[in-house]
Amino acid sequence: MLQDIYPGAESSAPRLLTGLGSTFFALANSPQGFELWATQGEPTSTRRVKRLSSVPSNRAERTAFVHNGRLFFSFPSPMPVALGDMGGGMAEPGGYELWVTDGTEPGTQRLAMFPTGDVGEFTVFRDRLFFRGGGPEGQELWSSDGTAQGTQQVIDLNTGTTVIVAPCAPPLPNQRPNCPPPVTVKNSSLPRDLTVQGDWLYFFVHQARNLSLAPSPNYLALYRTQGTAQTTERIQQFSTANDPFWYNPGVDRIVPLTSRLVIMTPNQQVLPGQSEPSNQLQFWSLSPTKP
Repeated sequence: MLQDIYPGAESSAPRLLTGLGSTFFALANSPQGFELWATQGEPTSTRRVKRLSSVPSNRAERTAFVHNGRLFFSFPSPMPVALGDMGGGMAEPGGYELWVTDGTEPGTQRLAMFPTGDVGEFTVFRDRLFFRGGGPEGQELWSSDGTAQGTQQVIDLNTGTTVIVAPCAPPLPNQRPNCPPPVTVKNSSLPRDLTVQGDWLYFFVHQARNLSLAPSPNYLALYRTQGTAQTTERIQQFSTANDPFWYNPGVDRIVPLTSRLVIMTPNQQVLPGQSEPSNQLQFWSLSPTKP
């Protein structure tokens, strides 16, 4: 054992992040709260870097990415048990947090809070870190220069809100319906597959994940940007399906080659002689100089 971070019967529930040079970092609980720890593999080198919250966390979700000699990492905001721990991978009431560290306490700071979703899809472009973040306007494209002031949303590609009405089971005899109230959510473009090719950052946008339970138009779009809202443009729109729950975000791919991009997208079609739609894959070739 390197360190008994939480003495006694309680567990510190360490969650490994990644390494930075010869030092590995982890998130852990202690009697004082939720903390960032570092080690070089020996008890004498194991130390607390910084207390991130006075409230411990039992959530295991986290992401980590190394850029310019610093570790960027995110996790669900620790919340009191009465408020948090909703489970199921959903955002806690406090949302998610993005932090950066150079391994020292002064060099560890929170960059931003994300109330509507997690943080992921880290990609370096033009010496900035681009990623998907669940900010106040939904899950959109963000970028950071490693400072709180320089961490910002690039563009909101799916504006507005959607009211989701959950299905309501018929009430039992002599009972009133007990239906969940409608929920208003921020629309999200859910950028993914961030890929650098030449002077552009390419990514997919899927704009049907926050629709109501009724069948609705569903499409995937390819965008590119040079890092600002003004340079962000749509290249191609791909039809996928009319069922918003069919789309599998793990199927699409952007593959950079020497001078071209190969795009793989899902599709759902009713083939001749069939009554039910079948899953298809579409392959596209794109020259970055000729969108």
